[in-house]
Amino acid sequence: FTNNNPNFRTVTFEVTDGYQEITPIDVTVTIVGANSSVDYDGEEHSVSGYFVSIPSGSGLTMSDLDLPDQQEHTAYGTDPTVYEMGLSASAFGCTNNNYDVAFIVEDGWLLINPTTLYVTINGTTATVPYDGEGHSVSGWTSEAEDVYGETVSQNAYSVVLNAGSAAEAWGDGAGKYYMGLTESNFTVTSPSYSTIEVTVNDGWIEITGSTTSHTPPTFTVTVTSETTTNSTGNWAVWVIFSGTMNDAEGHSASAQLYVQEHDSWISAEEKGHDEYTNGATWNSNDELMYEFFFDNTDEPAEYNAKIVFTWSYADGTSDSKEELFTVHKGNYISLTGSSYDGNTLTLTFTIDTSYVNPSDVELWSPSLEVNNQSFYNGTVTKSGNQILVSYDIGEFSSGTTYSVDGYSECDTWYTHVTGTGMLN
Repeated sequence: FTNNNPNFRTVTFEVTDGYQEITPIDVTVTIVGANSSVDYDGEEHSVSGYFVSIPSGSGLTMSDLDLPDQQEHTAYGTDPTVYEMGLSASAFGCTNNNYDVAFIVEDGWLLINPTTLYVTINGTTATVPYDGEGHSVSGWTSEAEDVYGETVSQNAYSVVLNAGSAAEAWGDGAGKYYMGLTESNFTVTSPSYSTIEVTVNDGWIEITGSTTSHTPPTFTVTVTSETTTNSTGNWAVWVIFSGTMNDAEGHSASAQLYVQEHDSWISAEEKGHDEYTNGATWNSNDELMYEFFFDNTDEPAEYNAKIVFTWSYADGTSDSKEELFTVHKGNYISLTGSSYDGNTLTLTFTIDTSYVNPSDVELWSPSLEVNNQSFYNGTVTKSGNQILVSYDIGEFSSGTTYSVDGYSECDTWYTHVTGTGMLN
């Protein structure tokens, strides 16, 4: 600045500069780490990377950001738990000075879910010839599979024989002697699996041959089974066997029922509970009944089963035999319809041909109840995979409800037949 006035010898100028300030735009950018959830299988899993979200209309672009490599942050893990990537806002920046960027970061994670472990415990077995001396066997081994059928290392689980339990069998005469092992004799744990299912195959020692000649009993056995649902909605299966036994040497036979699951034989006690007539001993012309339960989600619909008869001779030796058969879980016949002409009610029962051959099915006339009145001895007619049962009930109002209760037979398989409906 210059003074142009002669009246002033000296002029001091004090200057305050003018300016224009352009401030950066505030923008919030969201970073979300990738995540993954897998079932435990003993293998290492990983997840890496992240997703960037820039507010629409902010003018900020991906090229304005300083972003780490997508593979730089990775969550690794093997055992069931949650593994975090470790993403933080300090890993991200902005190279454009026109923007003041705040980063909100949601860390990425890997979740490994615990699953089911199937453990099989096998008691030691041995066979030795009879020599008049006592013989014994002891010990057990274990093996395990995961839900994919893959073998699981014994480092992944622990099996301990409980205090007071013994994995031993001893005998001194011809016969088969069992340890009596069940799941209750063991404690099985694992830090990596949420559910453990245990199957125990009992150990035994069999002494073959004898210095005494014996006449074993001969059996004529009839096995029947009946299925129904119990109060909890599970299938209850009754297995009944009866027949005759040649009691040549005055002995009786103990009997035990087993069903086969996962290629292992499981006793009726483990599958539910069993009931006997005349205790656990089956004599000539006795009838024994077992009852055991299947959850409705169990598969398959048919199970291999066996009854093992064991008996002893006067000299202390013993012997056994097996009767193999099939038990079924489910109904092969059900009420599927009805018609009413004002006097005669005809019920239609349909046979499930995936279970049975319709020609083998017999339906006894179920008891019928209509408005608290009972009717019996309906006329039964079979046609293909359907059975029609007609009752002369007289006149009832349309909409009156009815119920039926009866039984059907197919070979040695019986099933409880029930149903309700409405007259129309």
